[in-house]
Amino acid sequence: MDALDSTNRSASLEVTSPSSEELRLKISGYLDTRAAGEIWAQGAKRIAATKAPKVIIDASSIEYCDGGGAAMLATFEEDVTGRGGVFEVVNFPDAFKPILQLVSQADAAAVAPPPAPDRSFVKSVGKQAVQTVEGLRELIAFAGEIVVALIYAVIQPRRVRWSDAFRAMQQLGVNGFPVIVLINFLLGLILAYQTAGSFHQYGADIFMADMLAISLVRELGPLMTAIMLAARSGSAFAAEIGTMQVNEEVDALTTMGLSPVRFLATPRMIAAVVMVPLLAVFANIAGLIGGLIVWVTSLDLPVSLYHKQVTGALSAGDLYGGLAKCTVFGILVAAIGCIRGMQTRGGAIAVGTSTTSSVVTGIIAIALTDMLFAVLFFQMGW
Repeated sequence: MDALDSTNRSASLEVTSPSSEELRLKISGYLDTRAAGEIWAQGAKRIAATKAPKVIIDASSIEYCDGGGAAMLATFEEDVTGRGGVFEVVNFPDAFKPILQLVSQADAAAVAPPPAPDRSFVKSVGKQAVQTVEGLRELIAFAGEIVVALIYAVIQPRRVRWSDAFRAMQQLGVNGFPVIVLINFLLGLILAYQTAGSFHQYGADIFMADMLAISLVRELGPLMTAIMLAARSGSAFAAEIGTMQVNEEVDALTTMGLSPVRFLATPRMIAAVVMVPLLAVFANIAGLIGGLIVWVTSLDLPVSLYHKQVTGALSAGDLYGGLAKCTVFGILVAAIGCIRGMQTRGGAIAVGTSTTSSVVTGIIAIALTDMLFAVLFFQMGW
């Protein structure tokens, strides 16, 4: 018999059957974390050195076992089964079996491979359809909350967080003013250059101003302003509220009895309703100035004629229709940014996903709404 005793006599390890077919190790004594650590290396060395296909641990003499001892046995089992052998613990005291089972279950859960994902086409389509329906349901529910919150803000204006509303106005209007004006100025230049040649072929140079004024005020000015704000401010709203959702600040508001929609979304909605039409006015002016530059430099026509053509082509209905579009577009941009932020679940990756989703959803919603406005204006004769 080959005996290996630990320095601390509270536990011992001995080899009782060193044959070529079976290695039997007997553990005796008080197998706590300290004692297990002292005989762990000895047992691992003995198991690594044997060529026997089967290793048996005789635990009949164990007086006590805690998590450290159970972890040692689990490691021995992993070493033996990892090389294709058979590991068995016999005569383990019933009082300590729950600890051994707990360690074995935790180890199995840690190394268990994840289930293979089901990539079938039918399941993928069904899952996407369920997610789409659920997203629409949340969007409709949130839209209802937004309407109620705005009505409440009209009835109780003192309850509105005007400091947040003014900050959102600055973010939407003041900070977004340069890029909105620049984009629409360039758009006016591009449209003027693209159409000037065609009108010149038919001797209708002066009608370039009419086309530019109508297309900018009715359609392109409001549309480009809304798209730029969806990409710039809508994503900022989603990222800001999404970060608050991840940090559980939104849950804290609910716990304190505050409505997250009234507290977070209402100021941003008010800012959008006020600032987006105002930005569209400046966008239209910038686009018309871009067309004026082409009118003067390339067509060599007087400024007074450009003014006469623009004012003659436009009507009050064109201006009011464009501003009505901008108001609805602003509500869509702010509402979608807020709801995507509220829907954020997870960590930093989820915030990025919500930000991207707010931009894509906002642009699609703006395009669909613009189509409805086009049909409505056509039926009204505008």
